[in-house]
Amino acid sequence: MSAVLAAVSAGLFMGWNAPRILTPPTRIQAYSFWEILVFGINAALFLLLGLELPTVVDEIAGIPTLTLVGYAAAVVGGVVGVRFAWLFGLAAGRRVAMRLLGRPVSTPWRALTLVSWNGMRGAVSLATALAIPVALDDGAPFPDRDLVIFLAYVTILATVLGQGLTLPWLIRRLRLAGVGVDRSAALERRARLEALDAALDRAEELRDEPWVPQDVLTRVEQVYTLRRRRVAEELEAPGAGASTALGGLDVGAASRLRSELQDAQRERILELRNTGVINDEIMRRIERDLDLEDVRFGA
Repeated sequence: MSAVLAAVSAGLFMGWNAPRILTPPTRIQAYSFWEILVFGINAALFLLLGLELPTVVDEIAGIPTLTLVGYAAAVVGGVVGVRFAWLFGLAAGRRVAMRLLGRPVSTPWRALTLVSWNGMRGAVSLATALAIPVALDDGAPFPDRDLVIFLAYVTILATVLGQGLTLPWLIRRLRLAGVGVDRSAALERRARLEALDAALDRAEELRDEPWVPQDVLTRVEQVYTLRRRRVAEELEAPGAGASTALGGLDVGAASRLRSELQDAQRERILELRNTGVINDEIMRRIERDLDLEDVRFGA
């Protein structure tokens, strides 16, 4: 048990501190690897289900159709209902706790409704069902294994098609279209502004370093200032951003200085992530741009 806890703790530590531990090329390769791996696992699971489904259907053929429909409706209703009850219950408990602390808080019921409805099931539910052993220790068939797999399949189908296809309609009805996207985009641009501010502050700190030529520093500051201005313009008017690059400078000094400023930006976005200002998704998008720039310049 202690070994498991140690492994979990090490995994959490590595995951939280990966931006500091891994190099930019390694991060880019790792994200691509995990995307391919997850896709492969999902494909393998549904392939296994496709191979096993005919046998499952044959095994449950003796159960009346209405009974199967009742079972499926009960499972799907329970899955959807428990998610609604859990999320709204948590929100109600938080509201009561905040009132007791003298901190009134509003409950965003529209957002809660959307998040509650967006509870589609997939590979994890299917893997759990397929993991049920075919036989017990005494060799007897596992009771109702085929029925469980069938109900898992129906639940996935009902939530993916039923909830997934109705999400656009629900978002329009709740008048939430674009709300989360706009807020996330604004948070990302503000985080980019703060990262560029950190880079400019670091450039100012390095002004008196003997290895920094003043012409290189001036040019680099101009480039990052221009980037900051364009990100600020993008914040005010989305679509106005553009990229900038360095050229015609002392390669060694410019590369080292750029590396210092890149590190300053990474530390700033990590600080924003660690304090809860931005989430992991926003941090990774900004970090990926920094990594791609590092790889482009041979970091």
